[in-house]
Amino acid sequence: TMSVPLFKTGTYTGTTAAQSVNCGFGPSGIIGWNITDGDTMYMWSASDGTQQLAVVLAASGNGKPINATATGFSLSVNDAIANENAKTYAYFAFKNDL
Repeated sequence: TMSVPLFKTGTYTGTTAAQSVNCGFGPSGIIGWNITDGDTMYMWSASDGTQQLAVVLAASGNGKPINATATGFSLSVNDAIANENAKTYAYFAFKNDL
């Protein structure tokens, strides 16, 4: 039988310190948006977890900025794209179990 992909939306606040976001499953992909400034979006895929695509022209510089966990995802320290201090981010995480 085929499984239906899981989806979750939510928000988190950037800290510049490493942190974990619980979305209830280990995501296959994430789309995030800095809703405080409205100037940065990012996309991340578990198929190449060493990179994230930012809509602004800014490289991560952190090697592996986002990691899937069993219950969500973790953010690297000093990541100005996905974890800028005191900024609120909306995210859309999904898991493809097809």
